[in-house]
Amino acid sequence: KMVKSVLVPNGPGIAPSTCKLLYLENKDIAAFPNFPLACKKLGCSTKNYNLVIQLMPSYMGKAWWKAHPWWRERFPAKRTPEASEEDADIVDHQMLLFAKDVLIPMAVNSRAIVIGQECCDLTTAFVKASLQVQSQFQQFKEECPFKLLIFCRAHFCDIKARDKHSIAHNFWMAAEPWRSKADVFKKALLGRYGNDEAFHPHADLYPGQYSLVMFECLSEDAAGTSRLERNDLVGDFKSKFIKSLSDVPVIALQLHGTGPEPLGI
Repeated sequence: KMVKSVLVPNGPGIAPSTCKLLYLENKDIAAFPNFPLACKKLGCSTKNYNLVIQLMPSYMGKAWWKAHPWWRERFPAKRTPEASEEDADIVDHQMLLFAKDVLIPMAVNSRAIVIGQECCDLTTAFVKASLQVQSQFQQFKEECPFKLLIFCRAHFCDIKARDKHSIAHNFWMAAEPWRSKADVFKKALLGRYGNDEAFHPHADLYPGQYSLVMFECLSEDAAGTSRLERNDLVGDFKSKFIKSLSDVPVIALQLHGTGPEPLGI
């Protein structure tokens, strides 16, 4: 009952996709009952796939700064980017070629589950490269041989989700626990990022067909003030989820920006 179907628009000329959503509050994460069943409901059972490809977080690239357009203004040393826009475009193109020429063939030929996350350049590149492939299989009414699974924390997309034209809005409408806590999220974001909403995350979700596990990451302190949790619970859940898939080979791919979250976000 926790897994919802969400219709996601893919832009001109590409049919909408049906995605799966599992929205988890903290209490759900701490006492999650059945990882194999969740995998099955999300369409990620290893009975249907032969490999797991984990895309390690690639932060501080174009996808990251698109989600945090004004954040560097808080840090004088970050106002001048480490790389030029031209350099960023070159890296972005190289990652897209890597996804198209290496990751997509690997995922198709091995029938892989591909795991990504929000604000990640490597995941963004894979999504861009896979859209046409997914569309072709959909056009011929065939099942896509790989499955994309995204892990995401709700507060990164909360502001963008209020925009009816965003992809995140479709998931927000399907997740009643997320939607019903609009004021709670607003207060928690103010507590973490400050009073100026421009400095809050503005991440959108991806187009295409995938399953999404979204973590609420909200808690209350002793005074009853809502705040955003750090990543201990999320990290533990991800580890257990991936471990539940380990009856097939698991490989991880690491590029730039992997490690502790940048700028303490």
